Amino acid sequence: MSSSPPSAARSTPPLGLPGPGDVIGGKYLVERILGMGGMGVVLAARHLELDETVAIKMLLPHLPASGESSARFVREAKAAIRIRNEHVVRVLDVARTAEGLPYIVMEYLDGCDLGQLVERGGPLRVEDAVEYVLQACEAIAAAHALGIVHRDLKPANLFLSRASDGTACVKVLDFGISKVAESPSSGGVALTSTATVMGTPCFMSPEQLRSTRDVDARADIWSMGAILHALLTGTPPYDGESNADVSAKIIRDAPTPLRVLRPDVPPLLESTVLRCLEKQPEMRFPGVPSLADALAAVAQRDDAKAAAARVTRIAAGTAANAATIMVTPDPNVRVPAPQAASGPEPTRTASAWGDTRRVEQRNRRVAWGLVAAGVLCGGTIFAALRWRAVSSPAAPAGSPSSVATIMAPPPTLLNPPPAVPSALTPPVPPAAGSNVPASSAKVPLPKGLGVHLAPGASVTSTPSAKPTTTSPAPKPTGGLFDGRE
Repeated sequence: MSSSPPSAARSTPPLGLPGPGDVIGGKYLVERILGMGGMGVVLAARHLELDETVAIKMLLPHLPASGESSARFVREAKAAIRIRNEHVVRVLDVARTAEGLPYIVMEYLDGCDLGQLVERGGPLRVEDAVEYVLQACEAIAAAHALGIVHRDLKPANLFLSRASDGTACVKVLDFGISKVAESPSSGGVALTSTATVMGTPCFMSPEQLRSTRDVDARADIWSMGAILHALLTGTPPYDGESNADVSAKIIRDAPTPLRVLRPDVPPLLESTVLRCLEKQPEMRFPGVPSLADALAAVAQRDDAKAAAARVTRIAAGTAANAATIMVTPDPNVRVPAPQAASGPEPTRTASAWGDTRRVEQRNRRVAWGLVAAGVLCGGTIFAALRWRAVSSPAAPAGSPSSVATIMAPPPTLLNPPPAVPSALTPPVPPAAGSNVPASSAKVPLPKGLGVHLAPGASVTSTPSAKPTTTSPAPKPTGGLFDGRE
């Protein structure tokens, strides 16, 4: 995996582990010890058939080969294999020794981690620190897209090596305590209890200090801000005499602004780090692509903008796969749900304010458009009714208005009056026994109407409100009338 400074290397391995000259798995010849940690040791070995140098990571012998440590050890290999990115160390093989100890074969990296780099040369230049963290953002974005939260990001887990063209290349190491989203059918179990604190406290988020399992991708955002602070100042944002002291400060105190410790840091970079270190997860950057965009704005270089664009593409390229994994109801994974922020509203950028203003302007235009449409429709209906009223024949005096006449339904008469016979209508002889004179069956037209009738036509007079001439109408016998006034 990596080489260590000469002082860190040991010539003899711990008891029970293979040493230089031993062969692991029948094909890996151990050459030297690269380093040791609390759970395992890293060896440099050579593949006997391929003649290629590899790094082999093994668990320490005193740890049970079938317990939680072994399961976490194998999970590191599974997580690294799933993340196919040039900034994640490649896993080549996973197996067990004849004694049952698990081991992981990884690519060999020549260089040092960023923690060692700061110890040797002091704080990094702003340009270098931003570039290294941008490269790490590519690996973390790929992990988050697959539902993997690292949970142990720190300078010692960012390894600085060289690419094939000689340029600096940062590799993210040690996914041993990563939080992986697994479906219930996969048989995944909780490998970290709620009360267990895993990771390095000075680079852990407040919510991870309270509950290691109760974290999401925003915990890694916090760690990235702490890494930037350490690379630029030489110390993490919170330090103390003990882990308990550090943890209390992280939960309780505000971090010291970067420019207080290093005045040459750009204000935009200082605000970026402070946003990463917010106590409330919803106050931080919502994802690694947002953090990468902020770092590219600080760098103001074309290569930095290209790196931020790659981070966005990496996150979006596996979004469908990430959605499938993250919605799986697994007790080991908590997907952040939308909730009201308990703290002050996050500071909006100029772009965010511009988007909000454009939405408000669009809403106002839509509202005024609806009002104008309503006025236009109302005016059109009124004009149509007015035109119909004007174009209709004038109603007699005292009759209802034109609009009311148009809109009102026709009246229904219970006892409609008998039709008035026309002057040209042949006289109808009275019924037998009637007391109406035969001459009254013919009713002349009222004078002054000025109506000229064609032969065979008939006229039905319309009663007016105040008739000036009353023509006697024949009264039927029987029923309501008996022929008397």
